[in-house]
Amino acid sequence: MRILKLTEDTRKDILQNLLKRSPNNYGEFEGRVNAIIEEVRNNRDQAVFNYTKQFDGADINAGNILVTEEEIAEAYEQVDTTLLAVIRKSLVNIKKYHEKQVQNSWFTTEDGIILGQKVTALATVGVYVPGGKAVYPSSVLMNVLPAKVAGVDRIVMCTPPGKDGKVYPSTLVAAKEAGVDEIYKVGGAQAIAAMAFGTESVPKVDKIVGPGNIYVALAKKAVFGYVSIDSIAGPSEILVLADETANPRYVAADLLSQAEHDEMASAILITTSQKLAEEVSAEIDQFVAELSRKEIIQKSLRPAMQPHAATYALLDELERAGEAVGQKVTCLVTGGGSDGNFISHYGVATLDGCGPCGGKLHTREEYLMTKTVEQRLDLMYVLLTRLFRRCPD
Repeated sequence: MRILKLTEDTRKDILQNLLKRSPNNYGEFEGRVNAIIEEVRNNRDQAVFNYTKQFDGADINAGNILVTEEEIAEAYEQVDTTLLAVIRKSLVNIKKYHEKQVQNSWFTTEDGIILGQKVTALATVGVYVPGGKAVYPSSVLMNVLPAKVAGVDRIVMCTPPGKDGKVYPSTLVAAKEAGVDEIYKVGGAQAIAAMAFGTESVPKVDKIVGPGNIYVALAKKAVFGYVSIDSIAGPSEILVLADETANPRYVAADLLSQAEHDEMASAILITTSQKLAEEVSAEIDQFVAELSRKEIIQKSLRPAMQPHAATYALLDELERAGEAVGQKVTCLVTGGGSDGNFISHYGVATLDGCGPCGGKLHTREEYLMTKTVEQRLDLMYVLLTRLFRRCPD
């Protein structure tokens, strides 16, 4: 965990520096998402099956995309009775809360004029439940029960399957307990597109709700207008405000509750106490050493790269090297997270992204443009030559 003191120097662009992502680099994600949506819209089921094989490694087809009652019964056998009791207790509490929010129709007559408001539940709602990196039965309950209480006729749920073509047992049990009508084995942007436009297997819905990663969030943004959505809930964020009276262990637990969701999650503590900041950092280190999602948490808590004087000096040298070999060098601050963040944090001149060109990073479609390898080698040769010439003997 990085501790940053608020000064005149750090105040500038502090939010962008603290967050490990920026809208500036969403274009790359949006391009991939739009391509998936267009493919599903045009090729429907076949596109869904192809993407499920590509991203989830599961062989899904028209005969097994819909979860069967037998699969749900099998899930009940695999779920611990204690967890089942927790799900049922949570269900009661969540339902009770949302029943207090129900809006009712009303009508009145004044001077022969009928006034009023008619509240009608939507016919079909699609619920997206993540499942790629963790199990979220809570997401099932918190998104399905408001629809049930509102009186929605048909609730459809989409969630990604494992490589064996099955859905997490606890997710299925939570869905059954909450009253989901249909569960489809499809995740990611392709699931959002399927529910927005409909396929031969997945029905078109009136509204899509539920959280997801950056691809799901951008897919919901893209289909808004064709279908209603709840919100664009992208990578998790949490901001904790605490003073010296706070319990550092509780604060650390709150931060980690969101940091474990996604490598792009942002967990931030603002405090007036240096002592508390150090204690929270120590508690986080202890938690991380024990938690099963250690790798994701560590990436989430990785400090964002902050440009500084040494970085700009190195960038100037790179730009001059680019001019020498006829390559235009541009700088784009995207937030981002790489091992270079750690080096830059300690004041070392650091540039990331100087290698060969490519695209679709961190996906199974990631590619490298081989013709750029030699170009970038030429660029690095000139840069290193310039830097060595400046070094003392």
